[in-house]
Amino acid sequence: DKDTGIKTGRIYLFEEDLGSLKGFVDCDAVFDMKWVSQERLIVATNQRHLALLDPSLMTLSYPNSVDNCICEALLCVDNAHTCIVATGSLGNVHICDPDTLKVKEEFKAHELETWSVAINGNAMYTGADDALFKQWDLRMDTKVPVRVSKAHGAGVCSIAVNHAREHILATGSY
Repeated sequence: DKDTGIKTGRIYLFEEDLGSLKGFVDCDAVFDMKWVSQERLIVATNQRHLALLDPSLMTLSYPNSVDNCICEALLCVDNAHTCIVATGSLGNVHICDPDTLKVKEEFKAHELETWSVAINGNAMYTGADDALFKQWDLRMDTKVPVRVSKAHGAGVCSIAVNHAREHILATGSY
């Protein structure tokens, strides 16, 4: 919006062939989204909230949005059976309840924007503009990483866990 400076966005829902647009919903700017189930899409927005899209109704809801404000733009989201994790523009990680989206735990993971997160079982991986790639154990004190890689020469902006091959993952940087 030119008057307010607030970025807005839109979520489009397509059939797999991309030829059939099922619908869209206007919303805050969208940085990432992941399917939690066939009927729930979790959305990370620039306005500091996790949102849920109901694809059958094409409606977006912000559960506990007043009580659950995260004080940074959300850049990436991933989910596991036990939690939903969002990362943010201030370097924080927010671990949320998968049913209510209430923040259960949050901590500073990186000094710069945390662009990527991936969960594989009890392992969580984060990457950020500080060029660090970190592994965390969700069963332990999550404020201390298990491993830190300095192999990237630039920001780590993508992490992909290979669920078909144990112990294999890929990262991308710019």
